[in-house]
Amino acid sequence: MGRAAKKRERKKDKRKKDKHAKGQHDKHHKAKEPRQDKYVSTIELEGAGLPVSEALAASTPVAPTSVVDFWFDPICPWTWLTSRWLIEVQEVRPVKLVWHVLSLSVMKDGADVAEDKRAQLDAGWAPVRVALAVGEQFGQEQLGRFYTALGTRIHLRKEGFGRAVLEAALADVGLPTELADLGYLGDNDDALRQSHGEAMELVGFESGSPVTRIDGAAYFGPVFSPRPHSQEAGQVFDAIAMLDALSGFRELKRARPQEPILD
Repeated sequence: MGRAAKKRERKKDKRKKDKHAKGQHDKHHKAKEPRQDKYVSTIELEGAGLPVSEALAASTPVAPTSVVDFWFDPICPWTWLTSRWLIEVQEVRPVKLVWHVLSLSVMKDGADVAEDKRAQLDAGWAPVRVALAVGEQFGQEQLGRFYTALGTRIHLRKEGFGRAVLEAALADVGLPTELADLGYLGDNDDALRQSHGEAMELVGFESGSPVTRIDGAAYFGPVFSPRPHSQEAGQVFDAIAMLDALSGFRELKRARPQEPILD
């Protein structure tokens, strides 16, 4: 073999070796690609409106859904504020809100109270009776919508809670206005007292409205004035849920203003 032929052969061998080395390099890098964790990225969570701590790096596990049972009396302004807080919590936390009724009229039935307070409590039977009927006949979603419509008229528009307001709130959410008749009948008061009693059994009969239960642990309140909004609503929920999970936690309380700051 001549000198020129040997030179061509050496170049050919070098090209084969280079090609083999490149293939090994690509194979090695392919084997090192990171696996995909079964987590939802922070970008996806933020896009869904879920809060993500800045301390987290590339991914965050999806939180389980909390079941929140909420007992309310429609005429109580403090309860109205708490309910609006929970509705905002649903926007920023994985929460399923379940509505129940309790009654300040049941609670104070036969109690010695001031005359003006007694008149308010006597009038308070009708709204909670109608709310109970809505829940029984039309379900959770309509009960929540009715409470929002009624509470807006009672607490924000200051329309009171007479028959005309009950009928208007029913019409607001497409429910039969004839349901207002049930507010002035005591035919279903045993069921009302049972729902009220369930709440009191959880937190004590000296408690009032509202009663909130998060994943099985219940307490009276919380009470706000003014209430937290948006991401702050979620942060407050996290703190309360953490305290609520402690079996030894009993009470945290301070004086409240005479009148709630409604929104």
